[in-house]
Amino acid sequence: MRESELKYCEDAIAIDSGNESPWRYLKGLYKGDNVELVKSKAVANICIQELRKNSACIFALDLLLDLISLGYEASRHDLCGPLGLDDEISNPYEIACFVCLRLKEIDPMRTLYWSWRRSTLPSTLSGGQQV
Repeated sequence: MRESELKYCEDAIAIDSGNESPWRYLKGLYKGDNVELVKSKAVANICIQELRKNSACIFALDLLLDLISLGYEASRHDLCGPLGLDDEISNPYEIACFVCLRLKEIDPMRTLYWSWRRSTLPSTLSGGQQV
């Protein structure tokens, strides 16, 4: 059942990535199951595909931040283009910090929230492995 609902979310996001509802529904499909959320290649692909089209998509960046915070490890190649990462940003903690800073820029209404998110990034990311 989850696969068909993922497809529904992907289609809805493709129509209007600025609509928060399919992004929330996508997260809700995995409520209480963070392990499966992080393992789902489909969820990560939805984020990355949208960020390739629109690097300022708040909802894609927010979900990517959630994924990274939960232990998702994308290849640096997958994230470099969509996020505009430079060579100095290499581990999951640095990438998560970069995403928080990017969100502060494009979503100034919630600057304090994104600062808080950055301050609460899991310490397990700080020594992070190469992404």
